Amino acid sequence: MYPNRHEPRPARLRPGSVAANVAAELARKGKTKADLVPVLGHARNTVYSRFTDTPFDTDELEAIATFLDVPVTTFWHKEAA
Repeated sequence: MYPNRHEPRPARLRPGSVAANVAAELARKGKTKADLVPVLGHARNTVYSRFTDTPFDTDELEAIATFLDVPVTTFWHKEAA
């Protein structure tokens, strides 16, 4: 059976995007997106939206970097030279 064309498709993170890099670092540290709820002080839906709809702001990235004990630059894609 064909899926309903009008249902939203699951969001995919662009490789190298800030959100993808945050997700990858969370995985490396054995953490989940839900672990960011108290770190960022947002509702769970708001935190999850940072990975699909709304970009992280610099204060959020600083808080996540501190939580994961990594430099904030870890989340920025570096182009090959």
